Amino acid sequence: MAIELVTGYQGKDHVTAEQWADFNRGIFGDAAILPVGNRMETAIQTANQISVKDGVAVFDGRQVYIGYGESENIAITSGTQGMQRRDIVVVEYTREEETGIEGVRFKVINGTPAASNAKDPAVQDMDIRTGVFVSQKPFCRVRLNGTAIEGVDSLVQVKEFKDHAFADPVNDLTGTDPRFPLAAPQGKALDQKIAQLNSALEDKQDTPQKMRYYWITDETEVDSAIKSTAEYYFKNNMENDTCFNIYLSLKKGNTYRIDGLKVDNTYGYMQISSYSLSKPYYGTASGGAWTWL
Repeated sequence: MAIELVTGYQGKDHVTAEQWADFNRGIFGDAAILPVGNRMETAIQTANQISVKDGVAVFDGRQVYIGYGESENIAITSGTQGMQRRDIVVVEYTREEETGIEGVRFKVINGTPAASNAKDPAVQDMDIRTGVFVSQKPFCRVRLNGTAIEGVDSLVQVKEFKDHAFADPVNDLTGTDPRFPLAAPQGKALDQKIAQLNSALEDKQDTPQKMRYYWITDETEVDSAIKSTAEYYFKNNMENDTCFNIYLSLKKGNTYRIDGLKVDNTYGYMQISSYSLSKPYYGTASGGAWTWL
């Protein structure tokens, strides 16, 4: 029979380590340090030793443990003067082929010394669930510079449940507490609001307006703004005798040229009126009179 009841009474011992490991893996993923005790923090003790404090970790669902008030010292091979090295401390899982007995230990995989840019060594990281006899799970990186340990980098993420995992969802759009999730109906409400905004934008694009505004930063943009706006209105079937206005926002005190005509702008804006692309343009400017023919 393939399917089994794990958390149920069967009148005999039947829950296996593999089943419990799969349950853990479904929650914490391939690797995690749990928020227990000192979270397996590492510390440099000497040039040849680091320590790992108490805590709980999970690798492929297998829980490993250092008890309260305990720690484990890990010996590091001496570095080389003038060279760098990267060692990887692994949690090495083993399973005896004959008995099936499993165990773990810390093991150091030494890297290759290099004058610069030392690389991590390769490790035998295998999926324990497949029934392998040995798997090395990266735990931390020890960086050596010369004969000293320069630093230790954790390679396993601390994973814990956030407050919102156990909080009721917020059923409105006014909440400000980032710890609480948004209820599904509010996602629908947001989607409706987005759809309304998109519809309004589409309507605005499809309906020719009788006025457009531009912020002009240099004189070459003035002609482009006027011409593209005129082309837009008449492309949208505006009648030739319909007047529209273009308002150009200009930087005060700057000099601009409209089709080669000089405009000294004083007040910071310019109004242009036009009747047809096939007819002469007529314009007025605050701070400087001009005509565009």
